[in-house]
Amino acid sequence: MNIHTGAVIGTFAATLTLARLPAAETVQIASFPSNQWWRSEIRLHVPARQPVGLLVFLPSGDIHSFSEAQFPKMLVTNDVMTLIASPKRDGLYTGDAILAELDGLIAEVVGRYKIPTGKVATGGFSSGGIGAVRFAQYCLRGEHQTNSPLAVFAVDSPLDYERWFLAAELYLGRLALAGRDLAEDRSVTNEFRQRFGGSPSEALDAYRRQSPVTASVADGGNARLLRSTPIRIYIEPDIKWRLDNWNRDAYCFNLIDSTALINVLRLIGNPDAELITTSGAGYRPDGSRNPHSWSIVDERALTQWLTDRLRTPKRK
Repeated sequence: MNIHTGAVIGTFAATLTLARLPAAETVQIASFPSNQWWRSEIRLHVPARQPVGLLVFLPSGDIHSFSEAQFPKMLVTNDVMTLIASPKRDGLYTGDAILAELDGLIAEVVGRYKIPTGKVATGGFSSGGIGAVRFAQYCLRGEHQTNSPLAVFAVDSPLDYERWFLAAELYLGRLALAGRDLAEDRSVTNEFRQRFGGSPSEALDAYRRQSPVTASVADGGNARLLRSTPIRIYIEPDIKWRLDNWNRDAYCFNLIDSTALINVLRLIGNPDAELITTSGAGYRPDGSRNPHSWSIVDERALTQWLTDRLRTPKRK
């Protein structure tokens, strides 16, 4: 298929077409139609000069859902390109097929824009963080076309499918005490039963085989794959706010996953495993308070962290 800048000017593999915005913009909207798991539209933030690296960012919604995020623009000024992609379904990132397809997309972008070998990082918000971490682990198992990501970050992401199911089920039970229900958590438990072949008590191996971390296991399960990968996990705990406003206690959100992953990685020798917590942060674009928000991230600090690692040779 062809790249379009008004007129056709070249070829970009067999599955990716690109429609560029005006030259003053650094944002490009591309079409990736020949796929099963990913939405056909992707978003590229391309620096004016040759990119020194690539960030693959997975949001929790579509590629336009993070208009408030400024870090892709900050990365561009540091000659780092950003690729934003979203899955077609709900973004639970179960199974390896979705990761294999993402790998193919990244390989195309890396080849087309001549990204230096091995200079790719991944990151995501909420469910997107699952995909970012799982993709890094997928590559570290040797099942990839591109090099394993140099660095990974996740923002308030559920990283343990087993804990996530049990927490959702428990939360529904808690709400039932007051005659209430929550469609989102009920949907999660139903979907996981379908994808994994039952609840954790019925299909435990399936849950643990795919979880980025298994918090209830001493070595964290798949966490050990990241022993040499710089990783940041962001979370705004604010347990009192969650309890007062959502009736969620400490077991019923992503704190357990986040702390378990970083703790395990530090204990097995990863000096670049960081847990970044905030206090009183977390606001949506409309100004409403919500600890589960992208705004808990210090974007300048994240930009610096990513740029430093993408400009530095990967440790052996």
